[in-house]
Amino acid sequence: MPSSTRRRAPNVFLDANVVIRAGKPPGKPVMDSLADLVASGFIRIVTTDLTKIEVAKHHTNKDLEQIGGLGRSRFRKLAKQALDVDLPEISAEDLRKKIFDRYFGATEQMFQRLKAKTLPIDDVKPSAVFDTYTHRTGVFSQEAKKDQFPDAFIFERLRAEGKAHDELIIVADDGDFAAAIKGEKHLRHLRSVAELFEALGLKREESPDVEQFLQANKDALIGKVDDEINNWGLQVSDIEDGEIDESSVKDVEVLQMTTYNATKEGGEILVVGRLKMDVEVSFTHPDWDSSVYDSEDKVRIAFDNVSGEKELELEADFAMTISVDEEGKPEEIDHFSFSNDNFIWVEIGETYDDYR
Repeated sequence: MPSSTRRRAPNVFLDANVVIRAGKPPGKPVMDSLADLVASGFIRIVTTDLTKIEVAKHHTNKDLEQIGGLGRSRFRKLAKQALDVDLPEISAEDLRKKIFDRYFGATEQMFQRLKAKTLPIDDVKPSAVFDTYTHRTGVFSQEAKKDQFPDAFIFERLRAEGKAHDELIIVADDGDFAAAIKGEKHLRHLRSVAELFEALGLKREESPDVEQFLQANKDALIGKVDDEINNWGLQVSDIEDGEIDESSVKDVEVLQMTTYNATKEGGEILVVGRLKMDVEVSFTHPDWDSSVYDSEDKVRIAFDNVSGEKELELEADFAMTISVDEEGKPEEIDHFSFSNDNFIWVEIGETYDDYR
């Protein structure tokens, strides 16, 4: 709890990639724990208006990979022919804007819960950023990439904020950010939220209570993991147009984990780590082995589908919060989420020709 002897709470900036790894807004359970730290006076969060845009843009692009066809009239006509369903008419531009607006609103609410101070990028002079690009300094110090301009504007704004308040902690796993921070006496670099917790003295080296709790409540953990996989969905990587129809988590094994103390009395324990999952899936994909080549449209056409089942072994980073009883002992798994989306790509076949 805050006390008069504690030094002033540090200002902390979370890079867009770090926020994205916490999951779609509201980013439970990592953001819940950060909100507790803010409420308890451990840290103050700062962000930029451009960072919020970068977060919303990422989640928008991920969704458009799955439903972008809704913005094409040909897709809607095929859906009508195959399913006798009239999909709403919407242009690709309007679809993108609709999804982006929803994610930007959710991102805004997430940062409001963190009581974040938003730094306007308009405060940065474009000439200052172009000077770093010309001389390959700042975020351009490693390689002068034009797509680094958003980060360059963000970094210049953070430099000014750090100087104004003596220190600013930047939590980022971006190599360009790390290189730029070197030599900046008012900026401090941490690579992850886990490192931030350690820097605040909240790390636990051992967690026998949590380990025993998870072993005794394995079915509950399997249920949480199963729910999360069904929320995210699994994507087929090795067979074109392959789809996972159903999935069921049969077993989980925690490979590594670190626990962090509850930040307030009656609070929760944050657990971050990596786990292995045994997942049984049913799948469907076009029968490309018997497909024919359409020389006019230059595509393969499959006239039948192949269905099957397979057991998969997946690994993923995770974060979860566990509520505690009056004695501070683990009582119930509250929130569970995966920390990134790399694991969702799965292979369902043995050896198939790639017709793409």
